[in-house]
Amino acid sequence: MTLRALRNQLRCFYPQCRRLCSRPQVSSVDKEEVRVFSELSSQWFDEGGSFKALHSLNTLRVPWIFQNIRKDGAEIVDVGCGGGLLSVPLARAGLRVTGLDATEEAVIAARDVLESRPLQLTGLSKRITYHCGTVESFSKEHERGKFLYILEFFPGFDAVVASEIVEHVADVDAFVEGCVRLAKPGAPLFFTTINKTLASQVLAIWIAEDVLKFVPQGVHQWKKFVEPRHLAQVLERYGCSVRTILLSVVYSLVERLLCIDIGELSSVKPTMDEEYDAIVLGTGLKECIISGMLSVSGKKVLHIDRNNYYGGESASLTPLEQLYEKFMGPNAKPPPEMGRGRDWNVDLIPKFLMANGSLVKLLIHTGVTRYLEFKSVEGSYVYKGGKVYKVPADEMEALATSLMGMFEKRRFKKFLCWVQAFDRVNKDTWQGLDPDAHTMQQVYEKFGLDDNTADFTGHALALYRDDE
Repeated sequence: MTLRALRNQLRCFYPQCRRLCSRPQVSSVDKEEVRVFSELSSQWFDEGGSFKALHSLNTLRVPWIFQNIRKDGAEIVDVGCGGGLLSVPLARAGLRVTGLDATEEAVIAARDVLESRPLQLTGLSKRITYHCGTVESFSKEHERGKFLYILEFFPGFDAVVASEIVEHVADVDAFVEGCVRLAKPGAPLFFTTINKTLASQVLAIWIAEDVLKFVPQGVHQWKKFVEPRHLAQVLERYGCSVRTILLSVVYSLVERLLCIDIGELSSVKPTMDEEYDAIVLGTGLKECIISGMLSVSGKKVLHIDRNNYYGGESASLTPLEQLYEKFMGPNAKPPPEMGRGRDWNVDLIPKFLMANGSLVKLLIHTGVTRYLEFKSVEGSYVYKGGKVYKVPADEMEALATSLMGMFEKRRFKKFLCWVQAFDRVNKDTWQGLDPDAHTMQQVYEKFGLDDNTADFTGHALALYRDDE
């Protein structure tokens, strides 16, 4: 097929776009908003920083979006992605995400996170791409550039997400038009924004920015807030059928955590079922495994928690003030020499798992890896004689460490070779050490390891919690 013939065939797609293209090119970008968010770009993934409210909002946004797409591996675009705060959880949920933002510094920050070791190890980085630009130019590029020059037909995205961005654009009509261009016919578009009410002016600006100052001043302008009715009219103008879902979201001014006003849950009825096969109370590790196994087996599960944090006894508490309040009372504060509370993330219980252990296999089977990241342990340390030493993680570190002498290193190497070759079903690999009859102390004695080597081997490598 010649290029001319291909162009003639593709012209049949243009009539449905001409109504959208007839409008003069208008940019929805507000340069002042770009400047404000450029200055905040280093804080996107600081869960205790300027975007803490958005981090909390993910507990509502991600399930809502994913459940209404119902297509694992769907291609979606996150318009106004910022530093990727929503893009990463959506990718973790199994979607392929294209992030788009007009703030160059935010996109750079998002790409830096994409290059981080955890996202590389879990493969999430392969499911996310980021672009810097406006929604108008991006939609034009995909409508025409790919059609006529790269010769790839781009049907549009399976879904378009524009969360907490409408209140920051200069032209709502132009912005919505650009979003509609990016969607496949019949694809859902998800918009979330702050309603333009007196309450939003008081809570989102006066209290959040001016009084409590947990949102940077100048981030929101009440005159740019959009009423749901107006947003629905704009969407309908561009051929969308609007499905209104009312949800009362409250940002607790005391705990600074997102929660749902239980009295308003009836307004979410279109997205919630009334009957369940099981109700799981609590979000600890045991409860999450039970919920996951029931879900994998096809059961309909409602999973709820009365706490204002997730994880139950397995939770990680941040900032440090939350830990002190939990165990020492509501007025307890950490000592000043411990630094900023938001720099701490304290696990209530150890969370180390052996990579080939049955628990890891169980977690993967239940699909929890859509919401949970596994991070490899890059280093372990032991405290000895008033000093902190790094436990050797490879052969070079073992040779260089001062924890062991030269002869001890040779004995330790023989021990590690035995561990690596050990096969529970093959007695030839046991070297006379029965795993059901011999203690670890006898194993250490077999290889001639001293108490110091046995100590860091048991605690730092095998994760023993006692000396038995």
